[in-house]
Amino acid sequence: MLLSDLPAVLDLVNREGWMYDMVDMERILRIDSECSIVAETDGQMVGLATVIRFGDRGVIGHLVIKEGWRKKGIGDFLLDTIIADMDSKGIGTIELYAAPHARDYYPRKNFRGIGDVTIYFRESRLDLPKPKKSQNIRTIELDEIDDILAMDKPILEVDRRKMIEDIVTHYPDLCLGQFEDGRLTGYALGRSASGICDIGPWIMGNPTEENTSSMFIELMTRMGGEPTFMCAPTDNNIATDLMTKWGFSVKSVVRRMVRTKQDIKPFTGEVMAVAALEFA
Repeated sequence: MLLSDLPAVLDLVNREGWMYDMVDMERILRIDSECSIVAETDGQMVGLATVIRFGDRGVIGHLVIKEGWRKKGIGDFLLDTIIADMDSKGIGTIELYAAPHARDYYPRKNFRGIGDVTIYFRESRLDLPKPKKSQNIRTIELDEIDDILAMDKPILEVDRRKMIEDIVTHYPDLCLGQFEDGRLTGYALGRSASGICDIGPWIMGNPTEENTSSMFIELMTRMGGEPTFMCAPTDNNIATDLMTKWGFSVKSVVRRMVRTKQDIKPFTGEVMAVAALEFA
């Protein structure tokens, strides 16, 4: 996939209701320019797959086939190409999030499920209370990314430095940390493009109703209460209660699936929100 492909990629992705912006697609290639692919026939894009590598893990963010070209083997071709490419690069684990209609397809390619993620969305503008002044929550600086990774890597079992650095660099005002005695104990990163916001990744070392609400209100205030997505592990009751309290609706429930010989664990309770699903 080339930068020149992105207008057609964006059009094809958004026909599936993803509500992406060009900035989102550019970010994927900025983080990993080598692994995303497109399928064309007679100069027309008929399918695409986006992939980002994090260490020895590859994440498939999109696998989209144009309407009218489905059930012609294009999806199989794209996925088999990605699997072969990841194998050749020594990537031991491939991860993706399967929509409900595709859950039975991926096991045929040796993927297995390890939990569900709920995609929450609030379309209307959110009226927020004024954030309580907190000495514990503040903007995270670029030179504190190692502190984020020291929290993130043991919980997610993968090095997401490229993605975290990109978000903190481009959305510095939407990247918050919770600190106790000068030590980072939680963080939440936000993104905004074309009036649509995303919360995630969001990790809390000891999540409670009080500290998650404080972080959420501060981040949403900075995002101006605009329409917002958040993708949370379905079995995280604190995240579920928070989304319900603030009027978010369930857009979909997707299954986290991996193709690996390793023992990849389900998300723990510290994971309040994954990044957008193209980042895992």
